[in-house]
Amino acid sequence: MTASTQQAALDFLAAGFSVIPVNADKTPRGRWQDYQGQPMTPETARQKFSNGARLAVVAGKVSGGLELLDFDDPKAFQPFLETLEQMAPGLADRLPRFQTPSGGYHLAYRCNDPVKGNQKLAVSSDKKQVRIETRGEGGYFLTAPSPGYTPLAGSLTDCPTLSADEVATLHRAAKAFDLRPAPDLTAKSDLLSSLPLTPPTTDNPGDIYNRNHSAAELLAAHGWKPGDRTTAGEAWTRPGKGEGCSGVLLDKTGNFYCWSSNAGPLEPERSYTAFGLFTAYEHGGDFRAAARALANETRATETAGSNKETGPRFKLLTGADLEALPPVEWVIKGVLPSRGLGQTFGPSKEGKSFLVWDMVCHVAEGRDWFGYRVKQRPVVYLALEGEAGFKLRAEAWKKANGRDSLPRDFFMVMQPFRINQPQDVADLATVSPKGAIVVIDTQACAAPDADENSGKDMGQIIDGAKTLAATIEGFALLIAHTGKDATKGARGHSSQLPALDASIEVKRRGQQRLWRADKVKEGLDGTEHPFSLEVVNLGIDDDGDPITSCAIKVDSRDSLKRAKIMTESQRQGVASFWCAAEKAPTLNDDGSFLGLHLEDWRPVFYEISTADNAPAKKMAFQRLRKALTADGMATAKNDLYRMTTPDAGLREREIEKAFSGDRDSGTAEHLPPAEHQADNGAEMDQGNIDFMTGEILENPVNTGINDEAEQRNTSGTLREHVPRV
Repeated sequence: MTASTQQAALDFLAAGFSVIPVNADKTPRGRWQDYQGQPMTPETARQKFSNGARLAVVAGKVSGGLELLDFDDPKAFQPFLETLEQMAPGLADRLPRFQTPSGGYHLAYRCNDPVKGNQKLAVSSDKKQVRIETRGEGGYFLTAPSPGYTPLAGSLTDCPTLSADEVATLHRAAKAFDLRPAPDLTAKSDLLSSLPLTPPTTDNPGDIYNRNHSAAELLAAHGWKPGDRTTAGEAWTRPGKGEGCSGVLLDKTGNFYCWSSNAGPLEPERSYTAFGLFTAYEHGGDFRAAARALANETRATETAGSNKETGPRFKLLTGADLEALPPVEWVIKGVLPSRGLGQTFGPSKEGKSFLVWDMVCHVAEGRDWFGYRVKQRPVVYLALEGEAGFKLRAEAWKKANGRDSLPRDFFMVMQPFRINQPQDVADLATVSPKGAIVVIDTQACAAPDADENSGKDMGQIIDGAKTLAATIEGFALLIAHTGKDATKGARGHSSQLPALDASIEVKRRGQQRLWRADKVKEGLDGTEHPFSLEVVNLGIDDDGDPITSCAIKVDSRDSLKRAKIMTESQRQGVASFWCAAEKAPTLNDDGSFLGLHLEDWRPVFYEISTADNAPAKKMAFQRLRKALTADGMATAKNDLYRMTTPDAGLREREIEKAFSGDRDSGTAEHLPPAEHQADNGAEMDQGNIDFMTGEILENPVNTGINDEAEQRNTSGTLREHVPRV
């Protein structure tokens, strides 16, 4: 095989193609990027194509504008050829074709216009399998005489050069086999909560309409004519055209795929359900208006003539229902949940975009980030600001992280995008993988016509982002700037913070850059992490000046411990700690908080413990103390305990301030309210503690009673708590 592979490599080089040697597992032998800009010499080829090397061809500009259509799903190949013949007779016959070892197919051609990067044109309905994709700029593909690659028609060295229109036709034909659902789900945003407590319903107006109507019915009603059948489905001709195929009604999905650019109001290269066609023709493409019209029509019909019993609109959940709800699933544990809406904010030039870029690259790889566990998810990054710098940013990240390329499941979008435009949201959701993290950089650039201080405009931004996240069953992350007063958080209307499931603040303290989880539902917020922007040298430009960009570097001076997610028993234990500390802290001579003594903490914990008896409470208290210290949430020395959770410092300062008056006056100002100085049967008022967050609310009361720490004097009234000094 070596001799024939060497000769084939030389033939490809002579025909203007760049080639590289690869291993049996398709990985390159050496740095193949060296041959993206310039082909190797024949002498180099003779050396490299030896010892069982397979032959691969580099796509893109270096090979004369070479692009490849790769059919990973063999079942789509023949229907594609028939559909392409309907669209552009004779075009398919001009293309050399090959079969791959897995049974797939390749079609090759050169392009007059610059070739884009690899594109996924058709994906399975569950978005897990790519059916048809391109190999373009920055990609390569194996070909004959590599084992298993069989020529079926034509020769790759003689592949034709196609016009931009012909290439677009090939792509449109391939997209007809995309099985991802049409983006009618935007209609749900007015009717369903994006985060329901009950399982999501499918009985929205769009779904009901699709069950009762067909795409063919809508096409015929608006002047379309059916034509020839192909393996893929039925060809249809648009109104005003005598003959020819303007789109195909796909047998597999029942959707209509339009490829004509003259079929308004339908858009080319889009798939339509029956409800999608109804929306386009009857409501100008406004899904919400179409859904409201159908909902109003349904309600009017029911009011006019139906007495049929219907189920209740709202479902009441019991405690058992709540317990049965699934736990929060994390992408970055304790920082970023797998579903919902988030925001990263900070002043300009503080490194927000660099930090988020680094974070989502780790997510796309499934690699731990700043010590936090990470689950792999696909990433879609919308570069709406400073697009020109992202190529250098990618190169800097690869160099700093020892990578030859960005993660496989990391995708970029650089076209304009409006988060407050339902059609843009729907179109982005169509191409985004299920469960993806979608980064919108920046929020302002995604809504340039919006007044961020307007509740109405901010509501549209939030609605668009939540609809996107709900549709792809993933997470939408907005990058935002702070206002003039950076301490007040992200710029814009106050409604955005309550809508977020996670928020990350990026700031500077002196010369130190920091990020912290500003808000994390069901996680712990407040933990700060120092980092720096490391300048990465990428080479020299034509003028002899250095080319540089930046990459994130975890600061070695980061001595801050990352807070862990608390269990419910740990939350209650921390709550009891602060409740006791507010009454009986141990202070030094100058009033500084030293900790809480074990014997002052114990009675309060016993009061809130749900254990059945005193021995069980004792055992629970021992387990709690061990767990908190083992997880780094507490320290202990000589029976004095201190918390190390993110809010501990603030709480200690509040306690010191409260007892500073006691020390000056010699009186205890933190006595319980009189109404709680009650009989011996009084219990701790648990309403003053939020046991889910560990927060102590207004007027905390400590009336814990047990044999080990008696709190009452002989008269039955509570004795004063005097701080230990």
